[in-house]
Amino acid sequence: MSDNALKAFRGKLAIYSCAHFCVDFACGCLVTSRFWPSPDGLLAVILYNFFAFACQMPIGMIADKWNRNALVSAIGCLIVIAGVGIAAFNMKLVLGAAVIAGIGNAMFHMGGGIDVLNVSGAKSGPLGVFVSPGALGLFLGVAYGQTRGYVTMLPIGLMLACAAVIFGYQMLRERTFVSRNVPLSFRISSGVGKALTTAAIAALFIVVTLRSYVGITQSFEWKSQWHWGIFLIAALVLGKALGGVLSDKFGMRKTACVTLSLAALLYAFSDYPAAGVLAVFCFNMTMPMTLWALSQIFAQAKGFAFGTLTCALFMGFMGTLLFDKPMLSYGWCGMIASILSGILLIIGLKAVRNNNA
Repeated sequence: MSDNALKAFRGKLAIYSCAHFCVDFACGCLVTSRFWPSPDGLLAVILYNFFAFACQMPIGMIADKWNRNALVSAIGCLIVIAGVGIAAFNMKLVLGAAVIAGIGNAMFHMGGGIDVLNVSGAKSGPLGVFVSPGALGLFLGVAYGQTRGYVTMLPIGLMLACAAVIFGYQMLRERTFVSRNVPLSFRISSGVGKALTTAAIAALFIVVTLRSYVGITQSFEWKSQWHWGIFLIAALVLGKALGGVLSDKFGMRKTACVTLSLAALLYAFSDYPAAGVLAVFCFNMTMPMTLWALSQIFAQAKGFAFGTLTCALFMGFMGTLLFDKPMLSYGWCGMIASILSGILLIIGLKAVRNNNA
């Protein structure tokens, strides 16, 4: 990659990462300040999560085909504004606002995610950088919505700024909205047989479902202490970001084995705040690994691959509605999830041809 191309990519990655924070901040504020106070709050949250996560798969296929990634991402930001505005206009319209905001969120993720995957190639580090700010944005948006009520101007202002910067940077650097997506094809790129490839895809899906479920249901007794709560969010964000960086340096299988083994060990002592924080840090390093691995298997349908695993996030969320309290203590739940994730992730990586896996 030339120096100019590298600078352009770093600039785009920084913009998408900051926009990811802002999009999830706006949506988190919307959920806690408008959806939960409504009599239809639970249904609104389910609808929002369905359209924001499960619908990334079909939206990803459309984005792969349309080949206008920055445009998809920027339009997504504008659609989030519509959801915010509808909820502000009338509380009775929260279900419609949930659908619209969810679609906008999904479009942003798809446009940005495909662009990052296109340029990062064999590296998963940039993908980790892109996905990690969302957790921080969601946390702060939820907190802001709970403490300040519904302030429409801040989320609307953030979304307008993000859309404008994504539009402007794309035109400044590329002079066109046409992206570099390969022609859409669901042809599988794998170095193993069909049966093992199918098992690998299923394994990656289950890893993400487990991570989603464990992340939502985590219930450390010390979590209510505000300073440890902040450390916990920092561990979540940094784990996702550094998982890709360490994978690029040491290889994905080695990184997965070491980090998930450490996570399983640390969860055994998660009654101690420092051990619990480090367990969450290690456990979340699998995020960029799973996304990158499936994008390598579906190398000509990166948006579809990205969306397949966000469907897994939705499945984990739905699992929390059925089993909101794990049958085992959280320490045991985290240990088992870490061990299973390690086994499944190694199976998933078996289908990836790239040596970096």
